[in-house]
Amino acid sequence: MQDRTIDGQAAIAALMPLADSFDRSWSILGSGEAEERFLLFFDQPDQRVEAVADAAAMLGLPEDAIARWRAGLSGADAIGIAVNRGLTSIRLYLQYWDLLVNRVEAGNLDDFVLYRGIKGLPGGGLRDDQYVCTPIAPHSTFWPPLEHSMTGVGLPAPALAAALADLDAETCIFTRTRNAARSSWLATVRRAELDRGAWLEALAGLPDRDWATDLRRHAETADLLHLAGGRDSAKGAFATIYFTATADDLLTGLAL
Repeated sequence: MQDRTIDGQAAIAALMPLADSFDRSWSILGSGEAEERFLLFFDQPDQRVEAVADAAAMLGLPEDAIARWRAGLSGADAIGIAVNRGLTSIRLYLQYWDLLVNRVEAGNLDDFVLYRGIKGLPGGGLRDDQYVCTPIAPHSTFWPPLEHSMTGVGLPAPALAAALADLDAETCIFTRTRNAARSSWLATVRRAELDRGAWLEALAGLPDRDWATDLRRHAETADLLHLAGGRDSAKGAFATIYFTATADDLLTGLAL
């Protein structure tokens, strides 16, 4: 296990100079515990595909998961790899934003798979989460699940509503996950002009835990990217908060 950790740290360190951006997130459980995660984003699937695949293999992602990810590269305009702080959970991502934009510009507002996240499961097998986007989803579609998940982990409803007051059909990219083992949603909110101070007030409702202190400290200087939540067959109800991050955040968080 120690060798795997060392190999994984080396793999992530080698990928960092190739990445276009990073994010840092906390997946919060109903118990009050949280898992901290980091993502490396590559804005096009070019020659870096092989570097990402090699890193995933070094981190222990099964070959069938990597092969499934490779099979989805056609039509993808961006890729990513996400790890938790302990390097025990690895996921490869695919993004199909350009295809979605082309459909919407042609007047097609049907649901469409915007992202895919592929990970290996403990004991074998893999999970291929398909994030199905509802283009230009109205407030009445995205707000109820968002409010339910975020208030479920302690964010006060009035403060949450105030912090996300500018979120609407134009600024929220809303998806639901298509997977039998998970009922969840993800809202990309980076396009909205959110007030950082109001968001910090909402985050004051998080549990009194060390991870929440770290999250709030990060939120003081980082932009909010995504919110997610729902129920997972393994971890139960959860809510996840994603922020922009820097290379230094990864170096420190992953002890690289």
